[in-house]
Amino acid sequence: MFQLIQQNDGLSIGVFGIGGCGCNTLNSIFEQRDSEQAHLYSVNTDKVVL
Repeated sequence: MFQLIQQNDGLSIGVFGIGGCGCNTLNSIFEQRDSEQAHLYSVNTDKVVL
């Protein structure tokens, strides 16, 4: 029923953080990530930041 998925070196994961909380979450992920396959994108909608 389950199949083993072989590692693909071309794999890329995009993580989007939207708003103040999303950007804070991305900061935490950035500090702890150990792979360059995850690309982080942030869109802050806070008026003070903009």
